[in-house]
Amino acid sequence: MDKFFTFSFPEDLNRFNGLTNDKSVGVVAIIGKTAFGGSKSSVFTNVLDHHTGFDEGNKVGQVRGCYDATRKLVVLECFTGYDIDQLSRLLLQGEDEGNSSNFDSVLFTKAKIMLYAFHVAHIILLSTPGLAFDTSYIRLFRALDHARNKLHLEDELKKFDLPKSWCLAGRPVCPRLLFLFNPVNKHLLSDATSIRKKQDQLEDVIYRVLRKTRIITNNPKSALFALPANQQFVHIMSANEGLRSKENIFKLFDLCLAGEALEGLKADDSHLFKEMLMQHVDLVHGPGFDDSIGRNPVSNPCNVAKLDTWLAVASQLYTLIVKSAPAKGDKSRLHSVFTDLKSTIEIEQRFSDSRCLKVLQFADKAYRENLPEHYTEGVHHEQLAKAQHVMLASGRGPALQSYLARIKRDCTKYWENGHRLCESSSLSGSHCIHQLHRLPNEPITEDNEKLPCSEHSTSVSFTVACNCGRTLNNIGDPFTAKEANYLVYEDMSKGCCSKLQNIPFPVYVAAPVSPPIRSATSSHTAPPTSTPDDKVEAEKKEEDSDEALVHKLAQINIGKLKNEEDELTTMSDHQSYFNSLSQGHIRHDVVTKTEVSVPEDHLEIVAEEAIEEKHGYLSHMLTNTSTKGLLPDYPSWALTCLGTYSSYSPATGLDQPGFLPSSNFLLPWEVVIKGIVKGQAWPHVGEPTSYKQRKKIAPRKHVVDTTAKIYIGDAYTCPQGHRFMCSSPDKVIKVPGSSVKDNANKLLTMDMPLYTPCPKNDGCVGQLRHIYVCTPEIDSLVVSLLPKIQPASALCPLFLPSHDGPIKLPANGVWVMRLPHFYVDEKGHYPLPTDAASMVSCRLLKGTFSFRNTSDPLT
Repeated sequence: MDKFFTFSFPEDLNRFNGLTNDKSVGVVAIIGKTAFGGSKSSVFTNVLDHHTGFDEGNKVGQVRGCYDATRKLVVLECFTGYDIDQLSRLLLQGEDEGNSSNFDSVLFTKAKIMLYAFHVAHIILLSTPGLAFDTSYIRLFRALDHARNKLHLEDELKKFDLPKSWCLAGRPVCPRLLFLFNPVNKHLLSDATSIRKKQDQLEDVIYRVLRKTRIITNNPKSALFALPANQQFVHIMSANEGLRSKENIFKLFDLCLAGEALEGLKADDSHLFKEMLMQHVDLVHGPGFDDSIGRNPVSNPCNVAKLDTWLAVASQLYTLIVKSAPAKGDKSRLHSVFTDLKSTIEIEQRFSDSRCLKVLQFADKAYRENLPEHYTEGVHHEQLAKAQHVMLASGRGPALQSYLARIKRDCTKYWENGHRLCESSSLSGSHCIHQLHRLPNEPITEDNEKLPCSEHSTSVSFTVACNCGRTLNNIGDPFTAKEANYLVYEDMSKGCCSKLQNIPFPVYVAAPVSPPIRSATSSHTAPPTSTPDDKVEAEKKEEDSDEALVHKLAQINIGKLKNEEDELTTMSDHQSYFNSLSQGHIRHDVVTKTEVSVPEDHLEIVAEEAIEEKHGYLSHMLTNTSTKGLLPDYPSWALTCLGTYSSYSPATGLDQPGFLPSSNFLLPWEVVIKGIVKGQAWPHVGEPTSYKQRKKIAPRKHVVDTTAKIYIGDAYTCPQGHRFMCSSPDKVIKVPGSSVKDNANKLLTMDMPLYTPCPKNDGCVGQLRHIYVCTPEIDSLVVSLLPKIQPASALCPLFLPSHDGPIKLPANGVWVMRLPHFYVDEKGHYPLPTDAASMVSCRLLKGTFSFRNTSDPLT
């Protein structure tokens, strides 16, 4: 075995299993505090004539030791966390982590380390920076003595080869406590006389204090420690004493560079501390300590053990005393001892717990004050801040941070236990009024399996008109664009609009995939093996066959469309065209090439649509920036015919509910139609006038101008169901009698606002919801409609019903186009602006209405 080696606990707890040594050892432990940059073990450098190596890498709760075989001495340095280096490191770590929890267990760790030292060491050195005795040790000594008397380590020590007195007492001897003072300004005590005088004063003060507080008694066996009666037990480090080896090297290096004599290095007086310490160490291996005071002195023999036995005992006690921690639910003896120890030494903690526990009920009351049954996360954080403010204002002590965390934990638990409001917002910005729930079509997971199942709902409702405008109904606040722009009107149209003629808009429709069709022979034969070259050829053939299939499909469908157009006789030309267009844009799911075989009689996919199938469909509304060929999966617009042209009376206006008085009139739009008329016309000057002469001349064609009236109107609806027409961007139609004096010029030439104030209810805003067009019974007059909506600033896209140009309206009809309730693109929906400046940017662009004369020779 080496004559000198080091070890540390808990790293080397199992290192010495099987170690044999026949030398008995004395144990010296050093505890206490050091100044910044210092080390308690540096005083042993000259005592052992060897560097201990304890300067770097220490941590709280660690015990490092070294063994000197020459002196049969074990030196222990206990790191309690009260060294300045350790405290500064804990402070920096606490600042980085944003809390001070690193200091909560430092005092308790210090107490357990000192209790461990009093059970394994013969001599204990208490290091103190400065020249004053720290009276805070009095309370700590009392707590340690109380815990030592209840610890009872006899059963744990019986398994080792130890003397009986050691097992009964739980320690080798009542240790001697020596005091080591390291003054900050060592030059105040410059000579040995002043140092000795100060040591005597400190010995008298320490003895009287410990004696009056009954820390030391006449019988040392029952005390935590003893003070030597006739020997020095206080030592003050002088100015030239206790320099570490590296400091001497630096000093010597500086003297050599300066060219000074080596006498500049003052003599080291560390032999003074060595002499004082070795007097007590020699008693360990000799007669023992005689520290009894009184008429009947009691012997205090020192029990020593061999090195291997002592290391085994020290390892076992370190595990029992230092590594153990009070845990909830543990009713063992050690748990009871350490719980009482923790409660005794942490008086500030007990006071802080008592104070914060009293404030906790007021903080909880502040959190629940004026709370609704269900509330959002923002309200939760707001109330939590109030509760924590109450705790910060009245709570005190080290437990404050833990109680702040407890408040946060309790309040969050209360919020999540049936009081959390669903965080989903409707398209109008309102929160769902239900507690946190899952939707009926939402898959069940571990996170939502215990949540109630319901649809979203708010306390907001709207009054809307159906697709044709003849029915008003109250609807809930929608949460999705499909619900707002399609499902609501689909339900309303079942008893109203579904019976009327309408022009459908093209949407994406996915067809079911056909099952794979295989020949009877192929199912009984095994597939041939293929090589990489065969796979490449097969892929090329599949691509060629796909192109041929697309070309063939296009030819088949084009022929079908032509036949269908010829057969349609009851429907107008434009409606048949539009229906065929909507059917042509129906797209089907992509079919696996090698597994699906579709009969040619059932194929209705145009070549262009088969290519668009690869891109999918739009998950939002159609805009001018949408990919060409992609269609939404539901229509957000509706175009319905209310009746014939003659069903609208310009004298009475629209006969529909919800319109304000005198605000249900459409505006006339007079258009000039140039028509070609065959027949006799008045002769020009110089032409023959007799019938016989004119009979010889062929009939001459002449052009006649005809005036026709188209009635148009933009209808607005507010959330309360008030409907009104506007004749210009800032004027609501009000007909005083039965004649409309305004015309439709401003509707045709100006942008109309998407939102305008309701004339009946101040503060309520009406939205453009319907566009009316009355087309006269003139076959040569084709009226077209293509609204372009800008729901926000000029940077947003334009929303339109189709990419195929203006929608041609059949003649002799009263047509009404229902506009979307909310406008949604790939970035989200565009809500109602809150300020007037932004509301001006929301508009219906001019050019919505147009017409064309098919009989005009110039067109």
